[in-house]
Amino acid sequence: MPGRVVQRTRKGQPVRPGIRTIATAMLLPALAAAVAADPLFPTFDTRTASGFGDPVPALREYLSREPSRPPGVQHICIVGYIGADGDRSAQVHWREGHRLILWDGSDPEHSASVLGWGRRDLDLTADVVATDAEQGSSTYLVTRAWVARVLADCAAHGVRYAVAMGPRRPQH
Repeated sequence: MPGRVVQRTRKGQPVRPGIRTIATAMLLPALAAAVAADPLFPTFDTRTASGFGDPVPALREYLSREPSRPPGVQHICIVGYIGADGDRSAQVHWREGHRLILWDGSDPEHSASVLGWGRRDLDLTADVVATDAEQGSSTYLVTRAWVARVLADCAAHGVRYAVAMGPRRPQH
């Protein structure tokens, strides 16, 4: 058939599409395991760390104020990181809201409101770009690779929460 491009193996045989799909499916778990085994930064358990502790009150407050929150159970994963300078922070992934929220922790008196006042609350449908070049000098955009790494860290090292929320009440 003229104009048709056929990919070939090193031995000159045509590449069958099914083989590539199967090979990719076999490699992805190994790649995910390698990424998860090597987190971005050392991790810590936010449940037992000073300034963090039980996040459920903060999560409920944050979720109750979110106008886009769908009804029902909300799934959250939190992974704590220890930065190169020793500072602790956590990334909070809200699956249904497509959000990634930076949680810097706080004193126990203010822990319930700290998520809503976070300095970084990423919308994973709008604030994520494919490449470093697209990110440019932006201090807000993040790359897909960085998000994938944080989500892999959360799956491997984070703590998961299922927060049951009632129906949204109309705002007056």
